[in-house]
Amino acid sequence: MVKKILFVGLVYGICWTNLAQAQGTGGGIISGRSVDPVIQANKDYLAENAKREGVTVKESGLQIEMLEEGYGRFPTIEDTVVVDYQGWMIDGTLFDSSIKRGKPAKFRLSGVVRGFREGLMNIRLGGKARLFLPSDLGYGTRGAGTDIPPNSVLIFEVELLDVF
Repeated sequence: MVKKILFVGLVYGICWTNLAQAQGTGGGIISGRSVDPVIQANKDYLAENAKREGVTVKESGLQIEMLEEGYGRFPTIEDTVVVDYQGWMIDGTLFDSSIKRGKPAKFRLSGVVRGFREGLMNIRLGGKARLFLPSDLGYGTRGAGTDIPPNSVLIFEVELLDVF
């Protein structure tokens, strides 16, 4: 059973947090609200990743690391694409892989999460990139089934095989 400790903020009111947070292993209080340790870990991860050589940060917050430059055109939101991809959580857990299934994925760009769509629209046909999606460009606070918890940063390695 997780013990709950009540913290009273001097200015901003009351906030519940668990014992682990109170012992300094995560969480805390900012402006009267507890800091979700998952959200903080994701922010820290993206901040550090953005400093890596070769990583470009887009205005939306999407981070792109080009692994192989392509030779063809960039897809548009109206296009259908064929890709090989793998998707991981920041802890290294693989949550999806067309490669493991042995068959590239085919889909309309308009039908995927915003960060994946934006990332693909920045890769030329034949190119390969690693995409780092802040949670608001992925599945946000709702998550996706049991594989992707709410507020998750998603990492995709994707190769653009065809555009039509």
